[in-house]
Amino acid sequence: LWWSRCLPPLHVGLGTRFRLAVRPVGLGLWTAVLLLAAWWCPALMGTLPLIGLWGWWVKTRIGGISGDSHGAGIELLESGLLLVMLI
Repeated sequence: LWWSRCLPPLHVGLGTRFRLAVRPVGLGLWTAVLLLAAWWCPALMGTLPLIGLWGWWVKTRIGGISGDSHGAGIELLESGLLLVMLI
């Protein structure tokens, strides 16, 4: 959700639809859920730098978000989070 809201869209498509659906209240609520869940499982805090790194990479390499980069980010974030939880 953060990528959809913070990165410019590359074209009108699925990434743009996510951007229009995401409201600041929703971002705040989901961030609060993440922080609350991290109380019980601190490894979840590993998602914050991963979100930032992927957003930075997408912005510098391709210039914005698309449906494909959004989906790839979700998959990479899930894999990275599993790795962090194993460590």
